[in-house]
Amino acid sequence: MRTLAIPTPVGPDAGPLRSSLGGHPFLPRDLPWPTCPKSGEPMVFFFQLELGAELGLAQAPGSHLAVFMSPAVNEIPTFDFVPTGQPLPDRFWEKRLDHFKVYLFGPEVDLIPREAEPRLVHHRLDLTAADDKFRDPFLVIGGEPRWYQAPELHPDGDGASLSFLCQLSENYPFPKEASAPPQPDSFSGKAYCLFLGNSVYFFAGARPPHPEAVWIVVQN
Repeated sequence: MRTLAIPTPVGPDAGPLRSSLGGHPFLPRDLPWPTCPKSGEPMVFFFQLELGAELGLAQAPGSHLAVFMSPAVNEIPTFDFVPTGQPLPDRFWEKRLDHFKVYLFGPEVDLIPREAEPRLVHHRLDLTAADDKFRDPFLVIGGEPRWYQAPELHPDGDGASLSFLCQLSENYPFPKEASAPPQPDSFSGKAYCLFLGNSVYFFAGARPPHPEAVWIVVQN
């Protein structure tokens, strides 16, 4: 099943939403808001998705994806190439660049909303079934990824293929607040982007061994 997440701006009084661009990230009580080790600044909270049973994903219903990146470093996730079909390095999440954090929490993890992300305009994400005619920009969940280049798929440690979670299209915009500084290397002075505006693909196993065990592919 392929699902589109449609962003709609909401006012400052909307309160925490579990699927959103910007807004209030849902995190475990004992996990601090991530900080960029290079700049020392709090990372920008880009988006989160509550992965309900209706999405038909391999992960347990109620799992939660949350994505952060540095406001000062706009770069791809890793410079290391893993050939398609080859297994990923052990504990790969410890070996990539450290200017971002991507978490996938299981439904058993108690999550609480934090303060709102101040640099991005808060949007709720409304989910709707997708056909094959949707256009850029898009955030699509489940189904088959729309590859810009050749598919890049890898097995997990048990030899099973990692499951596709979601994809951001190339140059997907995260509108910024007027008071927020411009993002380095963004394609727009009015929006932030993830990983230089590449199309971003998120994959994870059905039972991730660690909250950061989310594999990320970028293409353009």
